[in-house]
Amino acid sequence: MESGLVEITGTLEIDAETTFDPAAVATVKLADSDGEVLAAAAFEVAEIPASFALTVDASAVPRPDRLFLWALVRVGKDGWGTLELARVSGDHTTLTLSRVPAA
Repeated sequence: MESGLVEITGTLEIDAETTFDPAAVATVKLADSDGEVLAAAAFEVAEIPASFALTVDASAVPRPDRLFLWALVRVGKDGWGTLELARVSGDHTTLTLSRVPAA
């Protein structure tokens, strides 16, 4: 098993022109190919695009080529997110978020 840390960085983008209230909150999760969440972060978002970074113990990542990201930006009842898991790509992954209908 490899020791140390793995850092996954990326950018959140929206597929349409949107203005955010300063109370917007983004949640980003890193999962393995079995869907187990390995790392997660929640943070305030004042504007899009927004950068993120997740850190995970390298020993928890036996297959770095099989990592996936999920993200959601929520403002009140409105939300934008990944409609399916997105594969981590290279050194920096860009996630394009789509409008998620309110329940």
